[in-house]
Amino acid sequence: MLFLARPIVKDSPLPWQKAQSSLTPQRVRQSMWTIFLQIGTPAQPPKLRGKSPGWPKGKRRAPKERHKVVKKGVSAAQTA
Repeated sequence: MLFLARPIVKDSPLPWQKAQSSLTPQRVRQSMWTIFLQIGTPAQPPKLRGKSPGWPKGKRRAPKERHKVVKKGVSAAQTA
């Protein structure tokens, strides 16, 4: 894709880079954003769904269920 875009892309070097007559693949990749701005995206914009209702006012939440700690016992084979 970079080699196909080379004749289309215009060199837009960063301030510390020198301008190049023949663009390298990295320079083409760096300048591809100009093509992407013209083409656009095939993705649809996200649909607005409004504000979610959240937790009802005045309703108390149930306390978190507590679980007992399970400890592994030492087997008889390991102690001998």
